[in-house]
Amino acid sequence: MKNINIKNIFNLTKNLNVLYVEDDVAFNTQTKEVLEDFFPLVDTSFNGEDGLKLYKKYYKNNNKYYDLVISDLNMPKMDGITLTKNIYDINENQAVIIVSAYNESEYLVELINIGVERFLQKPFKQEQLLEVLFHILDKKSENTNRTELTTDLIWDWENEVLTFQDEIIKLTKKELELLKLLIKNGSKISTTAEIFNKVWSDDNSIATTDSLKMHISRLRKKLNGIDLEVIYNIGYRLNF
Repeated sequence: MKNINIKNIFNLTKNLNVLYVEDDVAFNTQTKEVLEDFFPLVDTSFNGEDGLKLYKKYYKNNNKYYDLVISDLNMPKMDGITLTKNIYDINENQAVIIVSAYNESEYLVELINIGVERFLQKPFKQEQLLEVLFHILDKKSENTNRTELTTDLIWDWENEVLTFQDEIIKLTKKELELLKLLIKNGSKISTTAEIFNKVWSDDNSIATTDSLKMHISRLRKKLNGIDLEVIYNIGYRLNF
């Protein structure tokens, strides 16, 4: 796990722009002030409908999308789920953080399935916000041909090789495909259905929960202490 400190976060955010959508005026103002300490531009809206208009307007004026969208879940006119779906229809690679006042677990699977990377529950502390920002933005800043899981543990996308201190770690075919999916998804949870669809799609073996658990267990032992997190009844996430 890389160090999360203010200097590292400044280095990641200093050239990035954010759209922040939140209907609570006081919370909107307070959080915007924190974000403006790190990002050069923070555009805000108080409902999903106006947030989507801002998103489209920003692209029209700048010929690029916001680097990050942070959205409340329950809002007037258009909720956070609908806003996120509309944004992904425009830009499927958009980084999104969803903020919720409650532990609304009934929405969690849907949000994960449409691609939301991280969640924050209100009221959150500044440290929690910065940690989430770091995990999302650090992965997006990495060399596309090389992902540093730790200082010594490196994934080489071009050669599809995992090395620890420059020594190759042997992986089975399914371990390899599973690791690629977990790294590619980054902060996003890899659902069990997605894993079965992508890792077991090209052979005749039967995809079962027990077989997945077995491959997860074997892969975990080869990752030199990296947290391969189990998200109960949903899937897995590699925290690096």
